[in-house]
Amino acid sequence: MSRFLKFSLALLLPIVIIGTWAIVTYKPGPPGIVEVQVQRYTNYLYSKTHQIAMVQKIVHAGLPTNFQPDMSQTSFGDSPYYRTTNNYNSPADWGARPLPWPPVDLWCVRLQLDVPTSTTVVFVGEHQDIFNADLILHEPAAQTAPELNAMLARVGCDLSVTP
Repeated sequence: MSRFLKFSLALLLPIVIIGTWAIVTYKPGPPGIVEVQVQRYTNYLYSKTHQIAMVQKIVHAGLPTNFQPDMSQTSFGDSPYYRTTNNYNSPADWGARPLPWPPVDLWCVRLQLDVPTSTTVVFVGEHQDIFNADLILHEPAAQTAPELNAMLARVGCDLSVTP
């Protein structure tokens, strides 16, 4: 066998193995950490208001940089880096830095509340500065369904809520 053929096989075999592994283990949809953030929020919501919320749909935003601070009414997280309006369980001195805006990535989550016709949307944004990144959940500042639908369109989420 020629030296070139041996060298090519030595390079090609690991690439094929890694590529096969990546295809087999790929899970479409949002990263698991987004689902964890939403679960923590729904648990928090239940503990405060005894309202049950179930995830209907999670959509990746096409224009995450359009999500601006005035679109977030309240933020939730346990970030050791960034300050949020509500911390779940973290110490009071966590999150000394303000959130860097806009988020570099964003997911829109439609929740079905325990009232049969009541749905709402929350946003999970990946906020990142030069040193750190963390996922923060945001309740929208929109007060009406048309305002919320406009906000969803602005960030490029294929979701809607009905009035």
